[in-house]
Amino acid sequence: PTSSTGLAISGILSFFAIIVSFANVYKHLSRWSHPALQRSTVRIVLIVPVYTTFSWLSLVIPEWDLYFSSLRDIYEAYIIYLFLVLIVDFAGGDSMCATALAEQKRMPHPWPFCFLKQLRLGGRFLRITKKWALQFTIIKPVFAVLNISMLAIDHFYDTWYQWVLLIVYNFSYTMALFALYYMYHAIRTRISKYHPVKKFLAVKSVVFLTYYQSLAVISVPGVFWAGI
Repeated sequence: PTSSTGLAISGILSFFAIIVSFANVYKHLSRWSHPALQRSTVRIVLIVPVYTTFSWLSLVIPEWDLYFSSLRDIYEAYIIYLFLVLIVDFAGGDSMCATALAEQKRMPHPWPFCFLKQLRLGGRFLRITKKWALQFTIIKPVFAVLNISMLAIDHFYDTWYQWVLLIVYNFSYTMALFALYYMYHAIRTRISKYHPVKKFLAVKSVVFLTYYQSLAVISVPGVFWAGI
């Protein structure tokens, strides 16, 4: 169990993170001049209070950790899709983005797949990247329900099921991130003034670090599968 000092420190830091996030949201709402862009931006910024609140509650009520982390992860998956939507909105929306992609006709694969045949750009490319990003927002809720069901029948912590989670989550997460990567690579010159990479890293760096930290911990011999 987490010590009272640890709970207090994490609670204070979470509180300040939430205050800063809501201040950012308030600034957007009070200057609602670009609804298409700000709508996604506000939803993305809300990942901070959602993530910190559920993470802190997991420390306070550890026996409810799976329920809190499932809700947190569902919103996190939604954020991945929102980033793709935001990138497309930066380019002028679906129609203008598809037109801009069609004008480029072809694009070489970004690193590390630059040896592959060039991609044909256009509306189909846009639809495919959206589908690859959207699949993560579907898989997360489905597995959240499955996780709770497996916990109810005392099989959630079985090694075979943890391997299933590890493989499915990593594959799904990687595909969603590659969808973002490919879309950004295709229209980066049109949206460079918005600095989307900095926005993405500002929000997702903490999530990535905590996720890969958990992978590093469970890879240590003798450490029990938990918290993936």
